[in-house]
Amino acid sequence: MENKPILHQIKELLQNAQLQQQIKAAANQTEAIKLIAIASAEKGYNFTVEAF
Repeated sequence: MENKPILHQIKELLQNAQLQQQIKAAANQTEAIKLIAIASAEKGYNFTVEAF
């Protein structure tokens, strides 16, 4: 599991062009946050939607 600050983790996630497109296409902020949370779990990062 990574031990990096949450902002650094999010910046790393947003380097993924596919994730960027999914976030842009999200219906609302809640959906965008869910996409980030799912991607973070896939990378082994440990933060939750509540952390946002």
